[in-house]
Amino acid sequence: MLTVVGATTDPAGGDLDAVVRAVFTEVADTLSSRTTMLLAASAACVAAADRFARQWADTSRVLRPSDSIGMETSELLRRVGWPGPVYLVVTPDADTRQARRIARVLAAGRETVYGEISAEPGAGFRVTAMVVRP
Repeated sequence: MLTVVGATTDPAGGDLDAVVRAVFTEVADTLSSRTTMLLAASAACVAAADRFARQWADTSRVLRPSDSIGMETSELLRRVGWPGPVYLVVTPDADTRQARRIARVLAAGRETVYGEISAEPGAGFRVTAMVVRP
C-alpha cells in the first residue's frame, strides 16, 4: 500500500491547494488516469466557511462571487486537477469513518485512492492519500 502524507503550515489553509496537489500528484504517478478517489474533506469545508465568514465581516472589502464559490470542496479538487472520478465525503465528525468504509467497498473491485484532509489545530492541515488495491 502506497501512502503519501503532506502538511500545511498555514492555520488559515492558504497553502492547502499546493499541499493537496503535491500529495495527489505523487500518488497519481503510480496509477491509471481513471482511478477513483474518495476524499474525506470536512476539515477543508469548515476552513473555507470560516475564511468566507472572515471575508464577509471585513467591511473594507467587497465580496466577489469567487469568494462564495471558494467554499465548495469541489473547487479544491478542480484546482488540484485529479484526472479520475472523485467522491467527496463531508460529514463533520464522521467523514473519515464513512470514507474509509466506502473506500474498502470500492477497492474490492478496483484500485481506489483514499484521501483525507484533517485539521491540525493552530498549525494548518494534514493531507493523506493512500492507494487501496483489491
